Amino acid sequence: MNINYDLSHLLGYMGIFATILFGIWGIYIALKYRSSVQISFILNKSIALFDTIVKNIAELAVLYKGAPVTQNLILIEGALVNTGTKDILPTMIEKPICLNLPEDYKWLTAKIISTSNNIEANIKVKDTLLTIDSGLFKLNEYIRFQALLQVSYEDNVAKTEKN
Repeated sequence: MNINYDLSHLLGYMGIFATILFGIWGIYIALKYRSSVQISFILNKSIALFDTIVKNIAELAVLYKGAPVTQNLILIEGALVNTGTKDILPTMIEKPICLNLPEDYKWLTAKIISTSNNIEANIKVKDTLLTIDSGLFKLNEYIRFQALLQVSYEDNVAKTEKN
């Protein structure tokens, strides 16, 4: 037997095995990430209006629709970002993006404060549902918004008592 002959066969078989293994892995990765569509919600800040502002300064009055701010109002600022691997076309969207709150909570108002260039976005509030509608949503583009929500008074009192 020739040792060089056996070594060349062994190396050839190992090369074929490695090619098959990396080929299967490459096909799997390509299929998994070829059409990944994902929108991420990023919470920039959340402010409990009463606990943060009103409670600490007695001379300050913060009003919402003419009434003093109560303990259960929270102002949030967040963003929706296209973090997938491709643009989201209007024809791909079955229904607008919806942020739904639990039963005892309620969206009061919301406003889009900034967007990436060329994004036309609309925001609507109805009880526990906040709806954001946009046209073409390109990769890494964003929609920033602020919203005021009313939380369950019991949940807010329990969180305040823990602190």
